[in-house]
Amino acid sequence: MQTDHTGIDEVAGAIKLSKKTKFRIIRAGINKNSYPVFECKDSTTNEKALQRFYEWAEVTDNCIAYEMELFSTKEEDEANGIEFNKKLGNIRITFKLNKEEKYQPHSQQQHSNQYDQTAIIENALLKQKAFYENNELMKRLEVMDAKLNEYMNEEDEDDDEAQLSGLNNPNIINLLGLLSKALSGNKPTVVNGLKSEQISNINNAVKILSRYDDQIDTDLLKLANLAENNTATFEMLLKTLRSM
Repeated sequence: MQTDHTGIDEVAGAIKLSKKTKFRIIRAGINKNSYPVFECKDSTTNEKALQRFYEWAEVTDNCIAYEMELFSTKEEDEANGIEFNKKLGNIRITFKLNKEEKYQPHSQQQHSNQYDQTAIIENALLKQKAFYENNELMKRLEVMDAKLNEYMNEEDEDDDEAQLSGLNNPNIINLLGLLSKALSGNKPTVVNGLKSEQISNINNAVKILSRYDDQIDTDLLKLANLAENNTATFEMLLKTLRSM
C-alpha cells in the first residue's frame, strides 16, 4: 500500500507542520471507528504531541500502513496561529514507520545461497583436479613398473658393463645422501654407510632407469628434493611403489 510518508522523521515532520496538538493512530484500510492503535489526546502543545509520537514509534518496529488523524481544540489552534475551521475537519495522513525491504531478507539469503553454490563448485573442481593429477601420477608409475618388470624378465646382460659407475656420478652421490636422509627420519646418513646389498640394488636401479630416462640424474634429484620439501607426497609415492 502506498502511503503519504515513510519513516519516523517524515511523520514527525508532518506532525510539526500541522501544528496540531493531538492525534490518534489506526491501521490503514479498516473502519474509521475502530479502536485506535495509539492515541494522544491529553497534550496541549504540538511539541508534546511530537514527543508522544516518538515514544510510540520507539517501541513499534514494523512496516504496517497506518492512518493518523491530527486534531486540536479551537483555543489551541488560535494559540498556534491557525484559523479554526470546523468544516475542513481534522488532518489525516497515512504512513509507514519502515520500508518493507527491511523485513524481506531474500536478497541477503539469495546472496548467501549463491556464495554456497560457488564454494561447492570450487570444491568440486579442486577435487577433480587432485583426482586427475593423482591419476596421471599413477599411470606414470604403472608404466615405469611395467618397464622394470619387462626388463627384469629379460636375461641379464654383462654385469660389468651394466654398472655404469653409478655411484661415481656426483649427482647420484648427492641423491643418495638426500634419499638416505629422508628415509631415515631426517637423520644424516652418508653414502659410505649403505650396505653392500643396498649399493648393488642402487646400481642395478640406475642401470635400468638410465635405459629409459636419459636425464636420470636430474630426475632423481627432483625426487630427492620432493622428499625434503614435500614429505607427504614423497611418502605417498613410496607407499604406492612398495604396494606393487
